[in-house]
Amino acid sequence: MFNNKKINFSFKGSIISINYSSSTERLSSLVAQLASRLTLRENQLKLIYKGLVIRDFNRTLDDLKITSNATIMVLVTQKLNIDTQQQFIADIESILNTQVLPLEPQLKEYEVTPTEQSKLNLQTLETSESTPSRLHSHF
Repeated sequence: MFNNKKINFSFKGSIISINYSSSTERLSSLVAQLASRLTLRENQLKLIYKGLVIRDFNRTLDDLKITSNATIMVLVTQKLNIDTQQQFIADIESILNTQVLPLEPQLKEYEVTPTEQSKLNLQTLETSESTPSRLHSHF
């Protein structure tokens, strides 16, 4: 028998229809298919059905009173989770404190005190400028 049960997802003016076999199917299986088609992560999708935000994708279509041919509005959230943002900031601060700031005294000393290699390079440069070039003497 042909299965014609489907849920329509309205996304940016287009309708994406996804078939399902039973009203006891979990919304999460349809959301996984939808996310795959949109090349997004499931946690980026916000679903609205009959004016209410669906917060639990693990509920069945029956639980949510979603029937065949129903249309669910899809919004995409781009915001980072606040915990993710805070962890990102903490990681940057850690790198700054453990790897960058400890170099500051060395950098200040380096700016003031030339290294032995830089002294040798300077001496070589000064010597080569004071010695006439043999290349010019042939011409």
